[in-house]
Amino acid sequence: MTTGNYLDAVPARTAAQRAATEIRGLMAARRLRNIDLARALDVSTTTAGNRVSGEGDLSLNDIEAIAAWLDVPVTRIIAPVTGEAFSE
Repeated sequence: MTTGNYLDAVPARTAAQRAATEIRGLMAARRLRNIDLARALDVSTTTAGNRVSGEGDLSLNDIEAIAAWLDVPVTRIIAPVTGEAFSE
């Protein structure tokens, strides 16, 4: 059922996609690339790219490893998933 709201046409974003968006932003701020992430996770560049594009699944282990690599708390990455603002 649609309500006529423009948001009806926007597909719902998964938790992994919201976390991936946050990771991409953190990587961009540090001028890091998918190849850097791939090395940190010990995966192929394609796999790393899929994970941060939201096309591949991000596991909790991935999020923990990425947070450590970016030197941020895990909550920094998952705050957008929960809908809460991150505060240090």
